[in-house]
Amino acid sequence: RIEAFVRGYIQKKSLSVGYATASEVAVTRQGDCTEHAVLATALCRAAGVPAQVVTGLAYTQQFAGRKDVFVPHAWFCVFVGGKWVGLDAALEGFDARHIALCCGDGDPAGFFNLATTLGYFQIAEAKVEK
Repeated sequence: RIEAFVRGYIQKKSLSVGYATASEVAVTRQGDCTEHAVLATALCRAAGVPAQVVTGLAYTQQFAGRKDVFVPHAWFCVFVGGKWVGLDAALEGFDARHIALCCGDGDPAGFFNLATTLGYFQIAEAKVEK
């Protein structure tokens, strides 16, 4: 429910916010994936659910004029039923299009350190045989 709430609560989806705190996002109701993840994580923790911010890459069909690319992204995980479960309030939920590279408390350094690694990844096609 928190994932859906945050998705609807943040009204201005914008890359113009540098990296806001959960309390700033609660007031301004704007931001990109990092603000979605930070607010959702804070709300989960306030409700007594262990949660962490995850940064990594997410596949998208189109971004900045390019097709079929992985872009830097942030989402969150909650610890329920004895395991960590991925959730994404910025996109249409969490799925196999997400590649986690860093988990933590939402410190902006985790997200910005990710940027220094971007050009060093190669993603090869994986095939599943049944």
